[in-house]
Amino acid sequence: MKRNADTPRIVVDPLSGRAAVFAPKRAKRPQGYSTKDRKDFLASIEEREAVFAQCGKNPDWRIRVVGNRYPSFTPASHDAYGHQDLIIEGRSPTATFGTMAPSRVRELVDVWAERTAHHMQDPKVGYVVVFRSWGERAGASIGHPHSQIFATSFVPPWLAAELRRANRLRVNGVHPLLVQARRLRRGPLAIWSRGGMLAYCPPASRFPYETWITPLRPVDNITELRPAERHTLADMLRVLARTFERHDTAFNLSCHQLVRQAGEQLVIRVTPRRTIPAGLELDAEMYLNPGFPERAAALLRRGVIE
Repeated sequence: MKRNADTPRIVVDPLSGRAAVFAPKRAKRPQGYSTKDRKDFLASIEEREAVFAQCGKNPDWRIRVVGNRYPSFTPASHDAYGHQDLIIEGRSPTATFGTMAPSRVRELVDVWAERTAHHMQDPKVGYVVVFRSWGERAGASIGHPHSQIFATSFVPPWLAAELRRANRLRVNGVHPLLVQARRLRRGPLAIWSRGGMLAYCPPASRFPYETWITPLRPVDNITELRPAERHTLADMLRVLARTFERHDTAFNLSCHQLVRQAGEQLVIRVTPRRTIPAGLELDAEMYLNPGFPERAAALLRRGVIE
């Protein structure tokens, strides 16, 4: 079968297990943080006829979900099968995650869960990741507030290996990440513990102020969170974002689901990009973190970073 020049494909290195996604259309995606760039981006969203989901009626919609015009995964690709949602988080081009109304962020987390549930119904999908990037250093190409969902048949090998290790390390059937969270909830690494959710700096933090948020009960994926837990998660994310934005710190937010394998423990990872992976990190995947996580957690509890 003849391959389309723009059709994405995935290649996995047989020795390291690392994967590379080749997606030529990504080179054409818009780049810009200027007022004009943001207005043009919003205008392109307004004109879309194919809207997957929406909160609020036209023309005053609050959140809109559309397809990504520059995909890394497509239903037409045999090698990189999948779907991509582009979630526009509001009509204001200058809003940020930290300045949105709490109700908007809660609504957004609900959309993440609803769209994840939608993609999990595709029998070909094995991996779903929800992510958000803020700031150019975090890889965001457009300043208008948005997040994304990738749903693909490809399951990253390291995630499958991590789940196998987790299954070996279970304590009385409990996932080791949940065991760790329950142990840390009253310790110096905890930032907040409320509403059945814990935000903490992981013991092996790769980046300064890296924060994980997890429910304090077994939850396989974001679709299984109770409404109150989703709202607590949204409130925690909003406060964290406000702290990073106030200190002009770019960050990535992500959580993943292995669709065909049960028994994960949901973790939402917030990764500030105050350092750049360099020689040692890229070669050995050993991260140099200039600050201890206990200090980072203490500062985040106060809403400040150094």
